[in-house]
Amino acid sequence: MGAGRGKSPVERAVARAVRLLKARERTRAELRERLSAAGFDGATVEAAMGRLGSLVDDARAAESHAHRLTARGPVGREHLVARLEDRGVGRALADEAATRSLPDTESRAAAEAAARAARRIPASLDAPTRWRRLLAALARAGFAEETAGEAARRVLGPPPDGE
Repeated sequence: MGAGRGKSPVERAVARAVRLLKARERTRAELRERLSAAGFDGATVEAAMGRLGSLVDDARAAESHAHRLTARGPVGREHLVARLEDRGVGRALADEAATRSLPDTESRAAAEAAARAARRIPASLDAPTRWRRLLAALARAGFAEETAGEAARRVLGPPPDGE
């Protein structure tokens, strides 16, 4: 008999969710989305979620996602929190996971990101353009304006007039 034959839709949904959780931690929202995309109806998805109990832990999933994102390189707090919220993590849990996962200080991460980004900015550009490009790169990485400005000062020196 093939896998899944003789099992109820809820049992099949639970089995699929367990396989997904074996690959990596997932939030309740992610599991609901994946199970729905696999063709399970809403009632089956909710029944399966109820049976999974403590196997699904949004706080644990948020922490896991945050560690994976920060391991790739420097990332700002705002960016990290937004990425966690995109995965269905509530704001409070996202903030907690970001606090635990970010380096000792965000300014150190911003300085690392600024040094990397500055190497990609042509030295032949004028100072205001280099500053704008560096600040834009740091903003895209999710660093707050003040933190990005401090990191840019460390890498490029004092800002040009008007920056």
